[in-house]
Amino acid sequence: MMHYSFEHTPNPKDIMQDSYRLLNDYGTLLIRIPVTGSYVWEKYGKEWVQLDAPRHLFIHSQKSMELLAEQTGFQIEKVIYESTDFQFWGSILYSNNIPLTATKLFSSDPMRDFRHLISKEEMKYFAEQSEKLNNENRGYQASFYLKKMIVYVR
Repeated sequence: MMHYSFEHTPNPKDIMQDSYRLLNDYGTLLIRIPVTGSYVWEKYGKEWVQLDAPRHLFIHSQKSMELLAEQTGFQIEKVIYESTDFQFWGSILYSNNIPLTATKLFSSDPMRDFRHLISKEEMKYFAEQSEKLNNENRGYQASFYLKKMIVYVR
């Protein structure tokens, strides 16, 4: 399992090849990452919170993950989009030159100090929109379940 670490690696193809070699024939590799092609990627562009440069070295799309899987012997079994309201409020903060460290990031109300920018009603709307975008495969982060393509030779 790679939970939001794959985007920080300098050689993703090498990581996939090593994972393939280490995984047993019926195992599954789970990679959870931010993805381009999402609604917020299009809306916020360079202020999209998940660009997170220079920490994120690669931001894949679903298509690039499909190509990488094919090149390394994997087949994508399923993709689940799992975005949250963070995609919106984080990007709004970045658009206003406010770092995430200025928030109460892990509290029940991370925007408490920024009500002048984002109301509680907007936060509720962002949560609803995130669920809708996930259902449309347009969220900002996804889980990729990859299986080894096993070829048996007779």
